[in-house]
Amino acid sequence: MNNQVMVKKVSILIGCAAFMIVFFQNCGKAPSVTSNSSETSGVAGLTTNQPQYNSYAISNVSKVSIWDEEKQRFIQIDLDTGDALAMERAGEVPGEKILVTNVELADLKSILSQADVCDPIKKENSEGKMCSQNYEYPYAKFHGKSQEISLGEKVNSCSVPVDLCGEKASQLKKWSIDFIKAL
Repeated sequence: MNNQVMVKKVSILIGCAAFMIVFFQNCGKAPSVTSNSSETSGVAGLTTNQPQYNSYAISNVSKVSIWDEEKQRFIQIDLDTGDALAMERAGEVPGEKILVTNVELADLKSILSQADVCDPIKKENSEGKMCSQNYEYPYAKFHGKSQEISLGEKVNSCSVPVDLCGEKASQLKKWSIDFIKAL
């Protein structure tokens, strides 16, 4: 008698699961496969259905700060003199002086020459998504006379960060990683 009750319960459970699978499998919103050519511009090889960007040339940048993830600090480099300073506590407190070679400085200036900044028109891409509250430090900052531009900074998982346009973003990221490794 006990086995018959157990078999009935298992049969009902399997039947309910099959019912839910068959009848509720298409309740989700289908992804759009249409393309809007006005949405194809973007950062570092992004393609169709990606955020739209306004791009502008880099001007009046006197210093660049590079994020050092391991030591949780920025390395601020003066583009005119090549002087560099570690900014401890995530950029709040001046620390040790760092040597930037002439080759490293020339390579950095080469990456920044002819570079444009891609600033997203819509700062968040949360349509149909749940966004986690994960802050991501910018991998670099540009400092000018009256402005500061943070590249790659994300305030949550749906943020669309400001970055350099095209291949310049990956070039600056690679330069930053190589520079930090050499310290």
